[in-house]
Amino acid sequence: MTSLSDLDITLLQQSLPRRGFVRRVIHVTDTSSTQDIVRAAVAAGEPAGLVVIADHQTAGRGQFGRSWRDIPGQTLLCSFLLYPPAAETPVVLMHFAQCLCAVIAQMIPHAPVHIKHPNDIVIDTPLGTQKLAGLIAEGAVQPGGQQWMSVGFGVNIGAAPQGIVDGVDLATTSTAINTWSHTAQTRTSLLRAVFEAYQPIHYRSEDPTQ
Repeated sequence: MTSLSDLDITLLQQSLPRRGFVRRVIHVTDTSSTQDIVRAAVAAGEPAGLVVIADHQTAGRGQFGRSWRDIPGQTLLCSFLLYPPAAETPVVLMHFAQCLCAVIAQMIPHAPVHIKHPNDIVIDTPLGTQKLAGLIAEGAVQPGGQQWMSVGFGVNIGAAPQGIVDGVDLATTSTAINTWSHTAQTRTSLLRAVFEAYQPIHYRSEDPTQ
């Protein structure tokens, strides 16, 4: 299992590319949802490049209004603020899902990790297909016509949550990266890999000629 000390914000900040799509990283202990923090930041004029990380969410949510349960310190909970070009808005969530899936698959190379359309990352196990991560995209068009998006995801790293959520028994449907990875992963290692994987996609969306 991981611990709350596995998150190194200083290291994350220092490893950001100079012209990367991430501008600053903030960390909170508890919040209703990292998506809520991003929404409030947009209202206050926050530019693109904000990443919000939480140890625990009291009202985490997934797509279609589903609930998201976490274990503090065992689940990576974060949201990215983007202002994508209008033509790219429909595919931003797909790009993030592809990046996250590729990163997790590298951490578990001996097992089939794949995307369960449209926004879950799953692994095929002897117990069946189990969920490792889920994504959500929210946003709106501002009065000036610019679209903002908040892409959030939760990833079970150290352990998977238990209990019945929305009528689903998480003990049979969810699992964690470190249950299957031969090398212990942390929230820091996963986020650094996601930053690196999404970077070229971000630049291609800004300039399709690249």
